[in-house]
Amino acid sequence: MFYTTLKVYIAEKFRSSWKSLLLLFVLCAAIFSLGLLLGGFVFDGRNDPGELLFTENWDGHESGKPPGDPWDIYNVGDNGVAQIFSRGQGMGKSFSLRADAPSDITVAAALPSGPLKHGTLTAAFDVLLEQGENLGFVLIGSGSSNHAYALLNGEEVLTQDSKERMLACGSFTPGTWINLRIVADIDRQTYSVFVNGHPGECRDVSWVNHRESGGDLQSFAAFIGPDQSGSGRMDHLLIYHR
Repeated sequence: MFYTTLKVYIAEKFRSSWKSLLLLFVLCAAIFSLGLLLGGFVFDGRNDPGELLFTENWDGHESGKPPGDPWDIYNVGDNGVAQIFSRGQGMGKSFSLRADAPSDITVAAALPSGPLKHGTLTAAFDVLLEQGENLGFVLIGSGSSNHAYALLNGEEVLTQDSKERMLACGSFTPGTWINLRIVADIDRQTYSVFVNGHPGECRDVSWVNHRESGGDLQSFAAFIGPDQSGSGRMDHLLIYHR
């Protein structure tokens, strides 16, 4: 009788433990999947991007006007517009950039740290392409050298390496917000671009302007290139260094 009761007890405990383990597994899988969907678990293999150097949410700028300090605007032609966009009462602001060919426009801010010659620089931000096929973001070194960039083109995010090869970082739906991260290794002169947490072909790409003598990074810019048309918005810019 005791033996039979013991067997029943062990069997019940086993079934209970098995159900608990199964529930735990399903819960962990769900949390991991959600993290991948939001891009929160993929940060160039590290969860700590380093020291926060620069942040911009545009709330301190006047709606309908170009962004103020520390941003500089470089406008070629009459059809480029950079201004602060209000999302509505209590919803904050974002930055809007628009240009039609043959105009082009660049809006840039220098890093408060000055030029960085070592470590890893990460620019993380949200972006929305409204229309057109040209809206770019770039980390710039001394001499206005474009080193690490992401270009929203149609329904793809593209980048380029030092051999001028175009690489696909990921796809998106125009008119929807996505998260971009440009992670640049200054010592190795390589960079990765993550679209909603995933790099596609854009991991450890050689800098566009690779320098044998070594490189640096000193500013961040948003742009619409010459002979191109596009419009979009950016928000929640964070720049880290480690």
